Amino acid sequence: MGEVMLRKNLWGKETTAMTAVAADTMWLGTVSMPQDRKITYPEETLGIRAKSARSEIYQILADPIKLSAEHGYFQALPMLFSLFMKGAITPTHVTSPAGDYLWAFKPSMTVDNALDAITLECGDDTQAYEIEGVKFRRLSIAGQLGKDAPVKLEAEGFGKQVTPTTFSSVSIPSVEPMIANLTELYIDTTWAGIGGTQKTSLLREFSVEFLNGLHPKFFGDALTMSSYGVGSIDALVQLVLEGNSDADGLFDAMRAQTEYALRLKCYGSQIGSGTVHSLTMDFWGTFEAVEPMAQEADGNSLHAATFHCYYGTTGTSILDVNVTTNVSAI
Repeated sequence: MGEVMLRKNLWGKETTAMTAVAADTMWLGTVSMPQDRKITYPEETLGIRAKSARSEIYQILADPIKLSAEHGYFQALPMLFSLFMKGAITPTHVTSPAGDYLWAFKPSMTVDNALDAITLECGDDTQAYEIEGVKFRRLSIAGQLGKDAPVKLEAEGFGKQVTPTTFSSVSIPSVEPMIANLTELYIDTTWAGIGGTQKTSLLREFSVEFLNGLHPKFFGDALTMSSYGVGSIDALVQLVLEGNSDADGLFDAMRAQTEYALRLKCYGSQIGSGTVHSLTMDFWGTFEAVEPMAQEADGNSLHAATFHCYYGTTGTSILDVNVTTNVSAI
């Protein structure tokens, strides 16, 4: 009998996308594993009191796959962004030999970003299942300050197929937690000046959703997918703000459609003698909506704001993401 307490989720980076590899890293969150094929029972004219006399499978695709971590951690970020935003990255060792590595995920706006792929191993003490060729089309990061809460991570994508397997031998990792209260907000008027103006008494809650238009392609060589396609990179930032003069200023900026460079930075503890664990997310665009007194908390009025990201011709990008953690490879 399979036990919930004995479930585990492992992954390994593929050398060639859709060619399965042994897992070498544990995912500490949950995985929602789909059925990879729809069984069809063709209804045909059979001359009997039955609608169908056979079953068929026309396509095999593990979609959707959802990875969730209610308690996000920095060591998961290189894998998540390598499968969603930009692959084939060699991180920079910031402070040798401290073990702090900078992963720069700023995507190209004109060429393919060579997304990496992983093989997932999911299951329990009864059976393990393998899904190769996993990449992500959506990624979300969210946190609520002042609620004794972690930063939550979620990724959605797809893979080639689901196959019974046996688990690889992988140890439980040591991780650095992402804490919502350790999140900073910066708002500047130029991309070159991003990160220069911190808003210290403003941010109460944040949610970022990234999309990349990733989709499977089928070219007649099998029932499984042949390759991947990508679309436009997009991001939407939802903020809950203290209802103060800074929030009122953003209401005015929304009405005037003032362009901003917006930064959200989550940080953790120091890595050895080097820099701290961090996730820095930069965006260019304008506020699509700023709603005064949209919420309240402990007798305080809160503004709800939506920051719509788009391409900045000066900064030649829509967004930039940088991760520093003690992971040197995925």
